Amino acid sequence: MRHFCAALLAGLLLAAVPVGSARAEEADAKAPQTIRIFDALTLTVPEGWKPQPPKSRIVEHEFAAPQGEGEDVPTSRITMMAAGGDVEANISRWKGQFEGDSEAKVEKFQAAGASVHYVQLSGSFKDTMGGGPFSGGRTVVRENYGMLGAIIVLPNGRQYFIKLTGPQKAVDAEREAFKAMLQELKA
Repeated sequence: MRHFCAALLAGLLLAAVPVGSARAEEADAKAPQTIRIFDALTLTVPEGWKPQPPKSRIVEHEFAAPQGEGEDVPTSRITMMAAGGDVEANISRWKGQFEGDSEAKVEKFQAAGASVHYVQLSGSFKDTMGGGPFSGGRTVVRENYGMLGAIIVLPNGRQYFIKLTGPQKAVDAEREAFKAMLQELKA
């Protein structure tokens, strides 16, 4: 009987482990996701951004920010990657991705010892399909679109780009979370 009770107790303890593991996994899924930038900064991803497989090899992290449930809801695409080049030239290139009555707002601030160049664009977005901005794929003009962009420049000159693009309604819904994410960078 003693062996039976010990075996029964051991079985009950083992049966409880998956439940605890499931709870731990559920808690991890709800915990904010963080990204390390050049092992120097930590960025906390806003709640609701869903990880996606990157559509390009140069993109390190990609997310989608749907504004509701279902397949037809306005959704923003967020990309994050290391990049280089002149900050002003990159901002000009982003501005060039919009045509017509596009608006551009550029702001610079400091966060966790880094310079952050924050850009807001809206209008008709020239979406390059296949290959990115330098490979000359087919371009589709998307009306009433917006972009939030950031170039994070570390003191050593390394740069990290974050872009959120999508229908203007979806971009507007993410504006506060995007800017707060940048302002709350941690060293």
